[in-house]
Amino acid sequence: MATVGKRKGVAIIYGFKILGTVAWMIWRGFYLRKIPTRANRISVLADWTIDLLSSRDIARLKTPAGGTVELTARPKMEEASQSIVEK
Repeated sequence: MATVGKRKGVAIIYGFKILGTVAWMIWRGFYLRKIPTRANRISVLADWTIDLLSSRDIARLKTPAGGTVELTARPKMEEASQSIVEK
């Protein structure tokens, strides 16, 4: 089992290939059950719920030149992998 992106996953369970949102939900359930304490499970579940209900964190700043700069809390997957390759 693995997550492939936001709300997408892949899994092979008992020989059955599962893709997409269903595989992602199975992974989330499995992960949640492996968290040792109830308080931590509730904390993680609350964080996941907030993530589901909100969009990507973005802040726009106006620059003196009239352009805008986007600051993101989470880089896009392509940007993150590209920066790793460049290093």
